[in-house]
Amino acid sequence: MKKRNIKINNVDGNPEYSKGYAVLFTLVVISIISMISMGLANTALKQIILSGVARDSTTAFYEADLGSECVMYADNNDLFPSYGNPEVGFNCGGDSYVMNTTSDSGLTSTYTMFPDSTLSTSGNKCFRANITKESPDDFVETTIIIDGYNICNMTNMRTVQRSLLIKY
Repeated sequence: MKKRNIKINNVDGNPEYSKGYAVLFTLVVISIISMISMGLANTALKQIILSGVARDSTTAFYEADLGSECVMYADNNDLFPSYGNPEVGFNCGGDSYVMNTTSDSGLTSTYTMFPDSTLSTSGNKCFRANITKESPDDFVETTIIIDGYNICNMTNMRTVQRSLLIKY
């Protein structure tokens, strides 16, 4: 009868079975550090995008504010075209805009102010305005809705719009 040697694995005391432990431990530590680093990088990227949106929002709001000043200037100086007249050019804040009358029913007149074709396709900021003048009595009520944009090209995914409503 042949005698077999049965070896009992004794990992604790035998260095032969613990050779890969340091490599495994190193890989686990590197994996944990990599996951933490990617999480922090992802958070930092989101913060950068969020701060960019806040900046673009501010730009769009100030452009709407500029538009309100331009529209009220045009209103106070009677620069709006009469119904049936062609579009009238208007310079505001160094940019060219177009004004026209979209409807005039006697008691209510509606005007629009929008960027000219060169500005509307550019990457510059701009505004668009809709002006309604109602005069049911001797008093004329003016309603202005102004949309300010950080990028005038409306097909751009990063375009931010902020609106103002003014009544007087």
